[in-house]
Amino acid sequence: MSTTEDTILIGVSRLRNLIHREMEKHFREFGLTSAQFSVLEALYSKGELNVGEIQEYILGTPGNVPVIINNL
Repeated sequence: MSTTEDTILIGVSRLRNLIHREMEKHFREFGLTSAQFSVLEALYSKGELNVGEIQEYILGTPGNVPVIINNL
């Protein structure tokens, strides 16, 4: 990679981390985890979904999606 590409990559990485930290603050205000928010966002965006469809949409694993849903 060139120096310019390195600089851009570092900047994007820092921005992603900043966005992630800010989002986590907002999730905590509502007692949510990022995974729970992902489930809610999937349902809001796509409407009624079954557990398997939610799993595919949020790229979750078969074991963790039911736990996330139960914790909501």
